[in-house]
Amino acid sequence: MIPSGDNFFKPATYTIEALCAKTYEDTTHKLKDIESQILRKRNELRQFETEYRKALARFQEVTNRYSQEKQSVDELLKQRDTIHSSFTVARAVAIPSGSGHFSNGSSSKLPGEDYKSESPGDEGSSDSKDKSSRKKWFNLNLKGSDKK
Repeated sequence: MIPSGDNFFKPATYTIEALCAKTYEDTTHKLKDIESQILRKRNELRQFETEYRKALARFQEVTNRYSQEKQSVDELLKQRDTIHSSFTVARAVAIPSGSGHFSNGSSSKLPGEDYKSESPGDEGSSDSKDKSSRKKWFNLNLKGSDKK
């Protein structure tokens, strides 16, 4: 019985029970084993973290290199396409005016262009010849929609 209030100075009776600690010994050993396993895992994770960070940095390097290589290849493909298109443009411009035909038989002149390129103001200047050949090239029907 626990004294309370005014009965604080009066004698009281207490009952104390003692338990055998042997039953908690197994639990204590299990807890210590688990704590040591946790410490081992923590150390393993520290080592793994450094390994992971190295691998992550390497992955980022490889990813960046891939992006650079892809960009380089794309740029080379653009340059190749530009060169291919320049062959087509240069070939169309370089055809002698006497033949008037491409190798596939289509006419390089459009109706009504004869009087433009042979006008009196155009004679004698090389710049005007370049301009007329450019006009011929850009006015060509390259879609081929009328050929069926």
